[in-house]
Amino acid sequence: MAIKILFWLLLSLLVSIKAEAQESAAISESDYFVDLSQIVSATRLPQRAEEAPVSITIIDRKMIERSSAIEIVDLLRLVPGMRVAHASGNLFSATYHGYASAWPNRMQVLIDGRSVFTPLFSIIAWNNIGLTINDIERIEVIRGSNSAAYGANAVLGTINIITRKPFQVEGHTLAFTGGAIGTRKSLYRFANLYEKYEQRLTLYSNRDDGFEDVDDYKKIASLSYRGIYTPSYNETLDIQLGFGGGPEGGWGVPGNIENPVRERETRSHYESIKWLRTLAGGQRQEWSLTNNFLSYDDGYVVDLSPFSVPDTVSYSLYSGNATRTEAEFQQTSTSDKKLRFVWGGSYKVDRLKNSIILNRSDYIDVNSQRLFSHIEKYLSDTTILNIGVMAENNGLVGLYSSPRLSLNHAFSDNHSARISAARAKRTPSLYEFYNDNIARLDTILISGSDIFDIRYKSDPNLKEETLTSYELAYIGHFFSRSLDIDAKLYFERLDDIIRNVRDNGTYPDLFDNQTWIWMNTGYTINKGAEIQLKYRANNGWSLDAQYDYSRFTGTIMRSIVPYLLYEDSKIERFSPNHSYSLLLSKQFLERWQASAGYYHTGYMEWLGGGVPGDVGRTDIKLTRSFDNNSTSGKISLIAQNIFDDYYEFEDYTSADHIANVFETRVYCQLEISF
Repeated sequence: MAIKILFWLLLSLLVSIKAEAQESAAISESDYFVDLSQIVSATRLPQRAEEAPVSITIIDRKMIERSSAIEIVDLLRLVPGMRVAHASGNLFSATYHGYASAWPNRMQVLIDGRSVFTPLFSIIAWNNIGLTINDIERIEVIRGSNSAAYGANAVLGTINIITRKPFQVEGHTLAFTGGAIGTRKSLYRFANLYEKYEQRLTLYSNRDDGFEDVDDYKKIASLSYRGIYTPSYNETLDIQLGFGGGPEGGWGVPGNIENPVRERETRSHYESIKWLRTLAGGQRQEWSLTNNFLSYDDGYVVDLSPFSVPDTVSYSLYSGNATRTEAEFQQTSTSDKKLRFVWGGSYKVDRLKNSIILNRSDYIDVNSQRLFSHIEKYLSDTTILNIGVMAENNGLVGLYSSPRLSLNHAFSDNHSARISAARAKRTPSLYEFYNDNIARLDTILISGSDIFDIRYKSDPNLKEETLTSYELAYIGHFFSRSLDIDAKLYFERLDDIIRNVRDNGTYPDLFDNQTWIWMNTGYTINKGAEIQLKYRANNGWSLDAQYDYSRFTGTIMRSIVPYLLYEDSKIERFSPNHSYSLLLSKQFLERWQASAGYYHTGYMEWLGGGVPGDVGRTDIKLTRSFDNNSTSGKISLIAQNIFDDYYEFEDYTSADHIANVFETRVYCQLEISF
């Protein structure tokens, strides 16, 4: 039924395209939607998509408002090749191409250029990044290796979330979202401008009950502040601060002695200060100092009386705290249009503490130093050479480099092609490198040992992963640039993959269960094709369509004792052969907007999350805007997954493998600005 509905909507759109093509000669290019903004996240140089060395998806403010997403991560369903799942009601996952799990760690996520990756579990904690959809101006998604620009975490790509500046949202804003699963989101934002200073303050509360029968509710509150000071025409000081936290479900399972139902407390804060200077001769400098902190308080006590042991054990699956602090300098030269370049460096400190996961009471600190450079050289009026490299001295694995090379050629103003190659490294995280997750008895009752359970350990010979990738891409503009097409063929080989491998006998403990070892386990090869299509008409129609074909092969170890390997047939499950999404929207009667989205992910395996099979969902949204003197706003009705229930992730911590069932969900949103 969903396919039929979208078929008729697409048919209507194609009729509209044909009619507009016939009259395009009489319509100027300015009448159509044209995104004139440039991308900054691919190379750190401002570039158009045709000039960049890697494929890019832009999710702009209009797309955000058309979508049915109420969580930031769901906006990424509009990116070809992106795998998105609600691993639980308070744990979200987004990863590019394969290797999908509840804890993905091969994409860099930035907010206004500030990394929000946390060494605690090597993840992006989407609930704790201190940002709301309301404050996002656009999202730049770099689809492909971007380590040459942003280091080890960007081995598969970069997501740069660019927030709205205070002058764009001046005044007071109130926003509310309520509906299914006990959702209660509320926001207050204030922004104002002075002669040389602008500021934005956002208070946000995010609550819901999570999935049915799953311990995954959340009650998160946050405060964020951004101030921009411009003392002179060539200097800008950008300050961003935020903190938040609150209780959430600990993903516990009734009756599970190691992982009981419980409440976990989260805390986070961030600080960022950037100084930008524009110098003579097209030179620009940027100095920045950023700090991110995240902690989980998840400690609990397990009663061992069912094991005939008159004792307890202090336990924690997810406790700990982590800090990432980074100082960076960057200089850009754009005076010569035929030769532009950027270079810089950074000093970064990652800090992690957890007495159970690391089996030590002190902090672990790892320092890294990086140098980066990118050169854009016009070989002719139509051919561009891009060369970039990141050299990093990492405190865990030593010195390495990540280079990237591309050649871009424009056949005309509307058609261009690119061929590129990259070699990228991903170093082990602190969590992977130092994991020694051991729970001990509170008193020593067993001769020679007080160990109750050994869950995870790290291979002492753990080394970095290596990605080798190639792309052949095409970008085309049609109908006076109202229709954009971006397509690519890609090849990716990932060697020395870091993942946890089951060990059934090397580390015996009182609980007598398996231990998982973080180690380099093998390789995968991913070959495929992607295409994204954007259509913007002058009569209010818009279409965003994405498709990805992926073919995985390779060999990965899955168990040490006995020694077993994933064969090619199992590796294929790491990524779906087919995935696609559509977002169709129509502006009508001046103040009304209707949109429909369909999101499909083919049969695939989520590591630690089961094999859900083909997953498809249809969302619809209807919005009515209003404007009355000094007050404006909009009210929206959102229905997610209007057809059959599905699950896209499965909780493998429970004996019954509880599936996170995504049923039909209806929400109402109200936003008022004054």
